[in-house]
Amino acid sequence: MPQEYTCLQEETEFLHHFLDSVTDSAETVTIEYLQQIARVRLCLGKAAHLLHSMLSGACESPKDVVEEFLRAVMNLCERSVNDWYRVYLIRNISRQQGVECVQRMLKETEYRWLLPEEIHQQNEDGGQMDQYLVYGEQYLAVREAVAKAVLEGTVEDIEKKCERCTAPPKRRTLYILLALFREVTSLYRAANTGLHPSPRKCQALEYFIQGSRYLDPRPVRDFAMALVHNRMGGLSVHNGRTGAEHVLIELAVHLAAVLLTGTEGLLTPLQQLGLTPNNMLRAFIPTMPEDMLAMAQRVLTQTGGLQALTWYCKYSAHINVACPNYKMCFLNSPVAWIL
Repeated sequence: MPQEYTCLQEETEFLHHFLDSVTDSAETVTIEYLQQIARVRLCLGKAAHLLHSMLSGACESPKDVVEEFLRAVMNLCERSVNDWYRVYLIRNISRQQGVECVQRMLKETEYRWLLPEEIHQQNEDGGQMDQYLVYGEQYLAVREAVAKAVLEGTVEDIEKKCERCTAPPKRRTLYILLALFREVTSLYRAANTGLHPSPRKCQALEYFIQGSRYLDPRPVRDFAMALVHNRMGGLSVHNGRTGAEHVLIELAVHLAAVLLTGTEGLLTPLQQLGLTPNNMLRAFIPTMPEDMLAMAQRVLTQTGGLQALTWYCKYSAHINVACPNYKMCFLNSPVAWIL
């Protein structure tokens, strides 16, 4: 313990004077400069461990010495002309304790300095609660794997998390698509383009999309690619959109993901409408109690005859209709009449 006490004091003193001493030597790389950078990296690794220990209440080092050391780390991050030290520190915390630890720390006011002010501004302006969390722990695990991929540029964990899921394969596909929107597409909302996903990280995600067995067939892969690159036409995310518009985009993306991955018979007409609308040009779908069925049938007959149409009916165990073959047909089948 005394040795660690002395070590923390020495590293605190080093960090206090590092930026002032490194400005002259940084332009010409020297052995001394490289040694200083290596020492800073060791300090940041130690800081990552101590930050988690302080958060969990398991820190065994003298509190005043630890706090002084962490203040020196905070001073280094805030005085630096770029965010390299912050990024390195956050990656260390994520590597040691997991992404969920980083997310928990960022909710604490005392750790606000860990992220650049632009990130906090982005969260305050448009960071809505993740409504997709209704899908539960398995979605959350996939989302955190995607968040780690965005943070570190490594995508292997996404497939591993999906393999551990107990949900059906199509549901896992849904989780990936929703997580890509939350952790990748939403980054394009920042006014500062430096906060957008970098080309290197987008490329890593592209490789994942092309190789994942959960992102198949091609329409699903194409949608995933569109989410990564924010190429969604009128649904694209940008800084000029209001909070209400972003919520609508979130709902539309969810609908698209459900239609692309859904297998329930009830979704068939909606999938046709959403994905291949030309197939539904002459279709009538009763959706409200006030729909006038007889009038609709008469209009459809006048415009081309019922023989050329597919008739979709609502689920109900108590309502039945007469099929063209004059037999009773319950409407709790996905398709009651095929004409």
